Amino acid sequence: MTDGVPCLHQLDTPATADLLHQHGILWAPDIIVSAGGIVHATAVELHRETSAQATVRVHGIADTLTDILRTARATGSTPAAAARARARHHTEHGRR
Repeated sequence: MTDGVPCLHQLDTPATADLLHQHGILWAPDIIVSAGGIVHATAVELHRETSAQATVRVHGIADTLTDILRTARATGSTPAAAARARARHHTEHGRR
């Protein structure tokens, strides 16, 4: 956990996100790009949604990733930092 927010990546250390950013390498946080399976399973198994409804949720991951990458670019931060900020905001203020 970082600042009370779960670690949002599969890098060896959070500093690696900064190193990649400094070298102009775009890296997407694993928790976002790998979320499809858990999102689909949760929607179907826990929320009793149809597979089609769950697929719509999974497709929403692209919007989340796009928003995180735009935020990172606009703030000059890393995608990891933008994802942490987004997670912190959702934790403190709710999803919407």
